[in-house]
Amino acid sequence: MSTALTWKGTDGGSWTVASNWADSTGATATQPPGPTDFAQFISFSGTVTGSVGTDILYIGPGSALTLGGSGFFSTVTIGADFNFNIGTASFAVDSGQVVSIGSVLSIGASLGGSGTVVANGTLAVN
Repeated sequence: MSTALTWKGTDGGSWTVASNWADSTGATATQPPGPTDFAQFISFSGTVTGSVGTDILYIGPGSALTLGGSGFFSTVTIGADFNFNIGTASFAVDSGQVVSIGSVLSIGASLGGSGTVVANGTLAVN
């Protein structure tokens, strides 16, 4: 069963710390997102470290997410959140990190916003 989690940490922190995440009710998550879950960042700007990964990653409007940890995502959606709010967002991979992604959707760019991807580390998109 998939769980939808929203980052509630401030300007950064570890992906693997459950208290950095909130569940759909707004309560602190009991565990961080795993390989079958959905995760979103809303109006976030900062670096998230640790072993990162989930099924679908949403980088919502107003977000500038930098991954300072290696990992995987089946899909990364840039410029949209769970509620289909659309806008400008960016996604970066820090130097020395390796992130594998099945597909990247830049929804914000296709609907009038903009989406940016920067790979200072290794970003493999299948």
